[in-house]
Amino acid sequence: MNGDFMTELSLWKLDQQPQEDSLKQNIKTDVLIVGGGLTGINTAFQLRNSPYKITVVDQGQCGHGVTMRSTAKLTYLQQDQYSKIQKCYGTKVAGAYIASQKEAIRLAKEIIETHHIDCDFTKVDSYLFVTQKENLSKLKQEQKGLAQWQKLEDASILPINFDIISAFKVKDTYVFHPLKYLVALKELCKKKNIQFYEHTMVQNIKRQTSKNYIVKTSGGTITAKHVVICCHYPFFLIPFFIPFKTYLEKSYIGAFPVEQVQNFSAINLDSDTYSFRYHQDQEKAYFIYLSESHRLSDEVNGVQKMKNLDQKIQHDFRQKAEYRWSNYDLMTNDSLPFIGRINQKHPQLYLATGYNTWGMTNSILAGKIIADLIMGIDNPYVSLFQPDRKWTTSKIVNDLIDNFLMAKIFIQTKIKKNYSFYPKNVKVEVRNGKSCGIYIDDKGVEHVVSNLCPHMFCSLVFNPTTMTWDCPCHGSRFDIDGNVLKGPSHKDIKL
Repeated sequence: MNGDFMTELSLWKLDQQPQEDSLKQNIKTDVLIVGGGLTGINTAFQLRNSPYKITVVDQGQCGHGVTMRSTAKLTYLQQDQYSKIQKCYGTKVAGAYIASQKEAIRLAKEIIETHHIDCDFTKVDSYLFVTQKENLSKLKQEQKGLAQWQKLEDASILPINFDIISAFKVKDTYVFHPLKYLVALKELCKKKNIQFYEHTMVQNIKRQTSKNYIVKTSGGTITAKHVVICCHYPFFLIPFFIPFKTYLEKSYIGAFPVEQVQNFSAINLDSDTYSFRYHQDQEKAYFIYLSESHRLSDEVNGVQKMKNLDQKIQHDFRQKAEYRWSNYDLMTNDSLPFIGRINQKHPQLYLATGYNTWGMTNSILAGKIIADLIMGIDNPYVSLFQPDRKWTTSKIVNDLIDNFLMAKIFIQTKIKKNYSFYPKNVKVEVRNGKSCGIYIDDKGVEHVVSNLCPHMFCSLVFNPTTMTWDCPCHGSRFDIDGNVLKGPSHKDIKL
């Protein structure tokens, strides 16, 4: 706790997680995987028996990004994803997406059982519900669409005391501990001589020849035949222009101890998102509660959002969160992830991101799709998720709306510099003609940094919860001394 502000701590953090060295020399590899989260590790795992030399780099510690901030559900009951995809591409594509999610669950189950991975993998019923009458028709529409592909059961209540209007459920879904799963897969990869480098930031990718890429990192240069971009928000603008095809959503999660676990998970369709699940480890049982989701650009006061979460937990369950954390999700404008070759001009450059809050299933699926592409194996989902898929009218409209909202927050941060939720030792002011962010520590020492994000020059906002300067446009994060902690920016903001 820092004054009136709450610190973030994820339930999934492991006390003893093996760490890897950072890259300190120039190397060559066949396949370079950028990002050591679930997508990157699953991709490496799927390639472990191939003849290729595989290298994985992560700017921090493997699994300590979005993977460690998830609610970790493996389900195809994903709010109104079916209806959104159907509206954009039709029933056949929407049905293929549901099939892909069920395939991801099957694949996860197979991996966990075959390799005896201890990751608290538990079968649960999944519920989709609404709390407001005006959203009942929306629920029925999703139910009708999904019923074409899966047997559903009506439900009038949840297994917990939480007021709802209506719900339906499915039985063949799971929850697990994402970091235990990731660490186990990583160790299996290392047994196959896959090389890992942590605390190694990729700064630039250039095509050297038709067969090679040159990748500049903070610790050395990597020459690779295939490059797989598995970081949550790709750091490069060209060739994919991802800031103009996506937006970020931020959610807040709390976990509090309970005496007994119930095997279910649930999520609603209302504008105010509620997501629930239980987790049982060797010592304690927890209830995990997600709420207060919003488009990142709509709200810069994360402190108030975290307080709102605490108040809801207190009101709904008479409990206090033992763990609390926030998460970013990259949302695509057509509700389908980007998985596969970036485009025909770059057949050996691959992308996996934009999971629309459903990263657990899609990261497992992405690892299989990209590994199959690299090894020349047919995969039925390649065309469904290809990043350079054709535009539709709905997608164009969504792109225009999202880019308007992004321009709005960009302008807002230029006008407003100091916010009411800033502590007294934080301010933004112009010095020597430059907009500067200033943090004054307990000894009175000023930590002065640039207030502009190097990615696309949005003005930064101070986050008292994490003691960082955050970008409200695309989610980059920097410490009080200007060191970049999280992309898409790969540059510091030191003066």
